[in-house]
Amino acid sequence: MKRVLRGFLPVLALLLSSSGFLLRGDSGKANPFPDHILLTWTGDPATTMTVSWRSEVSSKSGQVRYGVRGGKGQQRRVKASSTLFATDLGSYRIHTAFLKGLSPTTTYTYTVGDEGLNRSGERSFTTADPKTENFKFLVFGDSQSSLKAERPYSLWAQNLHNAYRLNGDAKFIVMTGDLVDEGQRGAHWEGWFAACQGVMDQIPLFSSPGNHESHGSSETRR
Repeated sequence: MKRVLRGFLPVLALLLSSSGFLLRGDSGKANPFPDHILLTWTGDPATTMTVSWRSEVSSKSGQVRYGVRGGKGQQRRVKASSTLFATDLGSYRIHTAFLKGLSPTTTYTYTVGDEGLNRSGERSFTTADPKTENFKFLVFGDSQSSLKAERPYSLWAQNLHNAYRLNGDAKFIVMTGDLVDEGQRGAHWEGWFAACQGVMDQIPLFSSPGNHESHGSSETRR
């Protein structure tokens, strides 16, 4: 499976790059509770998982609590690194945690948030089988949507959730670019992430940026 991953850029690199969603802004509007939860791989898919999420500016620390599904042992905790993001909708924080030493072909449950009460509900993911010869993954492109649509990003939500429902054994998702119509406008990312809830926090995502990821920037308007 490692050979498959080399051709794709993890979605974290897209969101953290200067050509991605980095804009000027002031006060944050993110909720105290975590949202925009995403999984990806930045290491061995059989023994690691990378988790990211968003919180308001005041939440300067974050952690992932996780354990084997159905296990009786105490949950493990991994501290996340935090990055301040400034956008046209306001500032917030992106938290990223790298889980390692996981067991292959094992389902884990996890929650994300701070060390207090601001935590997500429980999610789950399954590590890869290093001995597998065949596996399934989902491929999407151009999930972009106009904000003038009656329900922005509703078609993307429908396609994503239907594909995942019909292919529950898929191991990860690949996005080939143009996730949003105007990558430098926060409203588009809000719509995109809302559509992804319940899928991208269950299986890893890999994305390659498209030209629309830079639309809406000052460079584009010149």
